[in-house]
Amino acid sequence: MINNNIKVAYIVKELVPYRVNFFHLIEKNIDGQSLFIIDKEPNAETKELLNDNNFPIRIIGHNIKLPSFIFKQKRFVRYLPIGIIKLLKEYKPDIIICPEYSLQTIFALLYSKLFSAKIIIWCSLTSLDERISFKGQRILRNILRKQADAFICYSKMAYEYLIKRGIKSNKCFVAENCSDVLFFSNMYQAENDKRPNNITRLLYIGALTREKGVDKLLECLSKLNNLNWHMTIIGTGELSNELFQQKEKLFREKLDLLGYIPRKKLPEYYLKSDIFVFPTKSDVWGHVIDEAMALGCSVVSSNKSVAALELIDSGVNGYVYDNDKEDELYNKLKYLLENPKCAREIGLNAIKTMQEHNEENSSKNYIGAIEYVAEKYNK
Repeated sequence: MINNNIKVAYIVKELVPYRVNFFHLIEKNIDGQSLFIIDKEPNAETKELLNDNNFPIRIIGHNIKLPSFIFKQKRFVRYLPIGIIKLLKEYKPDIIICPEYSLQTIFALLYSKLFSAKIIIWCSLTSLDERISFKGQRILRNILRKQADAFICYSKMAYEYLIKRGIKSNKCFVAENCSDVLFFSNMYQAENDKRPNNITRLLYIGALTREKGVDKLLECLSKLNNLNWHMTIIGTGELSNELFQQKEKLFREKLDLLGYIPRKKLPEYYLKSDIFVFPTKSDVWGHVIDEAMALGCSVVSSNKSVAALELIDSGVNGYVYDNDKEDELYNKLKYLLENPKCAREIGLNAIKTMQEHNEENSSKNYIGAIEYVAEKYNK
């Protein structure tokens, strides 16, 4: 427990439902004040959770839109968050926790130099996902790393990435970027397992985009149409119409496209599914993997998800396939569809794994980073 009434500002691009309980756990262990500075108003589901936990939040708002041509990832709209300085001056934090090497972090660093605050950078970047959006970004990242007082790492891979770039290990704290696993795992009761035995049920939850590999998933399923399975896809995105056309042409009743489902209703879909498929081409974590494993699904994921690489022992509690090799996903799914008992055994092993990988354990190292910097601050 931190007992020096320290003031912490969390700069969060978007406060999503799976993070609310995690931050609440951290707040309970800090005898001080917290403020969450976010880009925009949270959605209705997040607001409901925030009201239950009395979260203090302030909205930056979108100030100055930046031209998309200077960034590699065109699908994101970026703004210059000049309102951060004003909010920080009003709150006067001792410690600021920033998201990666973002524009928000640059403004927070400017504030820290003017008003002697400490900076913790929350890092997701790994060797798998080092995107460079504009010329000079590599240099900028190196500058920000040198100025930070500590780092909270999404994963062991993010930790290793920092160490390779010369960051001292005592400044790095691994706080696994897990979902609120306990919310899901508490809903699993072995005696009430609802998975049917007469058919293998597959599930995908996430954005319907090529980046997430949903088009490749359906291509794979078309080769497995002779086997006994049913697939449910939950989510929205650019491929929605294309997937609907493929459903009508190739799959009919074997495929359900459900669109958006509120997060609190997702457990019932996990609990009815045998295999969760995550064919992503890029993901700094992959929270649906935590959730699916916690509820006993056999996860088949590409090796482009950090969660899969860190949580799954392939063949024991799930399967990780090489996304760059053709037919790897097909081979894994074919094996599990032809061996449903194996899929069930793997799902049970996944539940055991997630008993250790949850938000309570993850929050301990997050708090450790704050304690480390608080001690430096008091000196």
